[in-house]
Amino acid sequence: MTSAGIALGEWLNYSVAVATPGVYTVQVRVASPGGGAMHVGFNTPSNVWVPVSIPATGGWQDWTTVS
Repeated sequence: MTSAGIALGEWLNYSVAVATPGVYTVQVRVASPGGGAMHVGFNTPSNVWVPVSIPATGGWQDWTTVS
C-alpha cells in the first residue's frame, strides 16, 4: 500500500440525513491497484454492515464506482 490508500484497520465515519425512509443504494468511488474489500455500515437499531468488494482498477488514480 502507498500513502494514497487506507491502511488495514482504519475507518471513516460520515453522517447522512435521509429525509424520506426507504431503500437506498450506497455508491462508493474507489481506486485500487490490486483490489480489496471494505464494509459499509449503518449505525441504526438494525446495525447493518455490508461487505463491499473493491475491484483492481489499475492504479491509485484509476477510479470506478461500486454499489
